Amino acid sequence: MINQAIAQTITERNRAQLRYTDWIYDARIATPLVYPAGTEPGNPSNTLNPPVIPLNDERPLLLEFDDLRGDGAEFRAYILHCNADWTPSVLSAVEYLSDYNDFPLYTYQTAAQTKVPYIHYTFELPRVKLPGNYVLLVYRGRNVADVMLTRRFMVYTNQLNIGAKVAFSTNVQLRNTHQQVDFDISYGNFQVLNPREDLAVVIRQNYRWDNALTGLKPFTVNEFDRKLDFRFFNGENSIPGNNEFRFFDIRSTQTRGFGVNTIERRAGQNNALLNTDTPQQGLAYIQTSDFDGLFVIDNTETHRGATEADYWQVTFTLKMPELPDRAVYVVGAFNFYNRSDANRLIYNPVLGAYQVTMPFKQGVWNYAYTVENPTTRQADTRPIEGSYSVTQNTYEILVYARPLGTRADQLVGYRVVK
Repeated sequence: MINQAIAQTITERNRAQLRYTDWIYDARIATPLVYPAGTEPGNPSNTLNPPVIPLNDERPLLLEFDDLRGDGAEFRAYILHCNADWTPSVLSAVEYLSDYNDFPLYTYQTAAQTKVPYIHYTFELPRVKLPGNYVLLVYRGRNVADVMLTRRFMVYTNQLNIGAKVAFSTNVQLRNTHQQVDFDISYGNFQVLNPREDLAVVIRQNYRWDNALTGLKPFTVNEFDRKLDFRFFNGENSIPGNNEFRFFDIRSTQTRGFGVNTIERRAGQNNALLNTDTPQQGLAYIQTSDFDGLFVIDNTETHRGATEADYWQVTFTLKMPELPDRAVYVVGAFNFYNRSDANRLIYNPVLGAYQVTMPFKQGVWNYAYTVENPTTRQADTRPIEGSYSVTQNTYEILVYARPLGTRADQLVGYRVVK
């Protein structure tokens, strides 16, 4: 069958470079978004909701992205089911989809009144039959090996009750910098044979995967009440509070938005030079409103951001002494907190500052600066942004299980706590 051939091609591609994560494989694909459809179509704030929905939710998930080639290429989508650790499951597509697993993207619009040409694509994701982790893969033409992007999404059923709260870390040394997510799971009639091993728990902060807590085991097991307690006293479920995200506003071409120092209106493309940033580590915490690292696309003049928001070149400047043997990056949901040459800042000794210029679509964008450890290759925002236990963050608790008689992990519990 053709479907089996597609799956085999994807498997072969995966061995080489396919990632079961949020990723853009072609630099000409920009601003990919996956989010639940809102009650007000076209409202920019709809995209602030993560791609996590109940199994029987009436709202579909929507995909949007821009093709900067603007040549009207044909794109198709494919859905992959994954286990709790985001490795591909053994399920065939007919087990988790009612539709044939090859979806053409027919809905698109050409950008209007923009200096940078692009075609804006939209796609309503098909409904799945099973709760769990999924990867949406978009490829070009009919060549499934020509992958453009992959985006994760989750579908859940609440077969468990999750009670949770966020507090200061109980570890005295971490009390001023870390937050602790205390929670319990009541599994009631849900069949659990080995309470310590049968459930996989993940805690995400601000919808991120790069710093998610995994592998947590219950501190106590109450088999009589069928309840698991995850309240630790050794900092095992503590997460750095980090800091509020920085942000800039380039929705308008007529006036400078927040965080913008200068707008250069050029014939081919507008440029925005942001205000000079400085490190916040060691300073007093200042409460500000942010999008928890996310962003919204909008054009103040037309409010038709999907097709009338232009792409600008945005320059970041971070004034601080150079960090020898350390790489500094600007990150956020806009690049899935990934690090590459495109978002690495280069030190300018004349300015005494790091700088990088990147393209952004008009909107309001959250960002932060992170430092990469050359030995571990791990990144940490704390050396520049600081970390505070009073920072406002959003946490998600995801509980996975593999019910008896099934062959893959399912998302059987989901809770959001701030």
